[in-house]
Amino acid sequence: MPSGVFQRTLDGATYAMIPEDLDIMARALYGEEGSHPSELAASATLWTWMNRFMLHPKRDKHWRYFYELIQDHSQPVNPLWRRNGKKCLSAKYKNTDHCSESRLKRRDMIADWSYDEIPAGCRQWAEAMYAGLLPQLLDNTLVDFATNKVAKTYGTQYIPGGQWYLNKTQTIEAGLMKTWLPGNVVIESTGSVGGGQGLGIALATGAWILLTGWAITRLI
Repeated sequence: MPSGVFQRTLDGATYAMIPEDLDIMARALYGEEGSHPSELAASATLWTWMNRFMLHPKRDKHWRYFYELIQDHSQPVNPLWRRNGKKCLSAKYKNTDHCSESRLKRRDMIADWSYDEIPAGCRQWAEAMYAGLLPQLLDNTLVDFATNKVAKTYGTQYIPGGQWYLNKTQTIEAGLMKTWLPGNVVIESTGSVGGGQGLGIALATGAWILLTGWAITRLI
């Protein structure tokens, strides 16, 4: 499945998706939006992550690949929030709702699925984003989302009952960030969505192998 290429308008810097990005996008989208996200919810969520990745002033310090940003931002796919992860073993979170058994079981399930076991409603949007075929349907400077008090105070709820999304200006007003890179992110070139086989296409080449718990290792 050929990937799309995303470009930062500030300086023309580009990023081409890799197989790990597709896998983690699909898992995280399920974790944040459930089995059947709408196109609007999928676009808002996935593009928030892409904008955050490309427009963060310290991106090179924190993340080399897109999926690393997603894992940092999305609790359902963040290894630190697994039952043996640093967060859920800490005194601060161990016996809180953040690390309840129901949440831990759900995170276990998301991590243990093969790619084809991820709900199709999530895979289709992840594959569209991977190929550069999912447009930004909302504010093209969205960089964060949450359901906490800060997000509700400063953000915008585009989808009734859904996440509260914040653009660059709103995150600065909320004190969540001091600055962002100017400009926005666009699709520089598109790939294609291949035959509904998803990540299996990339894995079948022998270049990648998916290991338990989100780790993907290059073989060649």
